[in-house]
Amino acid sequence: MDPAVLRDDMVDGLEHTLGRPLPEELGLAMRTVPRREFVDDAPYDNRPSTVDGAVTLAPGTVARLLTALDPRADDDALVVGAGAGYTAAVLAEMLGDRHVHALDIARPQVYRARSNLEAAGYGGVLVDCREGSAGLPEYAPTTGFWSKPRPSNRRGGCSGSWPTAVGWCSRRGTPTRRWSPSRGTTTPRTATDASTSAGRCGSRRC
Repeated sequence: MDPAVLRDDMVDGLEHTLGRPLPEELGLAMRTVPRREFVDDAPYDNRPSTVDGAVTLAPGTVARLLTALDPRADDDALVVGAGAGYTAAVLAEMLGDRHVHALDIARPQVYRARSNLEAAGYGGVLVDCREGSAGLPEYAPTTGFWSKPRPSNRRGGCSGSWPTAVGWCSRRGTPTRRWSPSRGTTTPRTATDASTSAGRCGSRRC
């Protein structure tokens, strides 16, 4: 079957499960990014996939978290825990390759993510091997921050990949938002003072 049809079916299924349409640009990106370049086994199923210990998030998790992140055309995004590169590819489709950076603490995952992104047409995404708690200072500031924590849920650290995620997003003049999925849902919260919120990316050069 045509992969484009399978991607359409995947997004239609996600929207049915969520009970609402995805944001237009996110839905279009997920209908466009060739997920099979990142996940070999049942790429369009709504479940995480593990390759050599690295977990690629389920499409539904990516959809919920990027809906919370709300990336916009003038944003730069940082993915901590590159995994196979799928999340970075969806962001690159929305923002452009040069506006997305990814980090992973495991060098094999960095190589895999780079190769997958190149094969999928997003070779301009920078993928670097380093611990991610300090972000990527040489490319700061970034306006969106995505972290995939360790099994211990140690927040703010680089972990490789895990099927849960915690992240922060801030823009000039807006509060910092923090989210973490719990039992399949995403709960956004607001902090009243972005200058003191851990993990912010607008004023903190992450």
